[in-house]
Amino acid sequence: MPLGLWLATNAVGLLAIPSGLWAVAVWRADQRWKRINAAFERVASFDATPGTRNAMMILKSRSRPIPLFDASAPLKDRYCRVSWGDAKRALIPTQFNRDTTAKTNALRDCFEDMMNRMTQIEMAITSGRLSEADVCHIVEPWVHRLNRWVEDDGLTRNFRIYLWFEHKVAVRRLFRRFGDGMQVRQKEWLAFCAEYDVDPHCLIAAGLTEI
Repeated sequence: MPLGLWLATNAVGLLAIPSGLWAVAVWRADQRWKRINAAFERVASFDATPGTRNAMMILKSRSRPIPLFDASAPLKDRYCRVSWGDAKRALIPTQFNRDTTAKTNALRDCFEDMMNRMTQIEMAITSGRLSEADVCHIVEPWVHRLNRWVEDDGLTRNFRIYLWFEHKVAVRRLFRRFGDGMQVRQKEWLAFCAEYDVDPHCLIAAGLTEI
């Protein structure tokens, strides 16, 4: 078949190819922006969940009333005063924690929720949906707060140790992006072991070669 005749016969199909490719490209771009927008909304609503909101309030204040229990409960049963000492006990890694009271369990759930939100942010950065610049306004203040050796009843120390023993790899990676991998100082680890009667050499049993 002569080339001219073949082109004339298949003109419609040939013209449809660029249109189809364009439609696919537009669809992919639209899906990408939807994913990016969803990730931005996740960052903007970082403290939207009750657990994360409570954890952030606890870290900001040495002692304050926190709506720790079921929102459907009467106010007198919903709120309780939480100190840094209470939060420190909740952040003892589960293998060492002998405190199973409702208050301690509820506090641990709050911090777990915050760590889950941080994990989601790290996953969004890793996948390319967000950049470090997009989330620095959320993460940097917490890096600064949790990386200080201060007289806070051991709260920040236990937070870092909890990340290691509970294998919160994504959270540590997120903090490392902003200058700190939540490394536990030796003096903190030894103080923790002395306070809770923990064998300082138990790291190997926990699957950790260093801390």
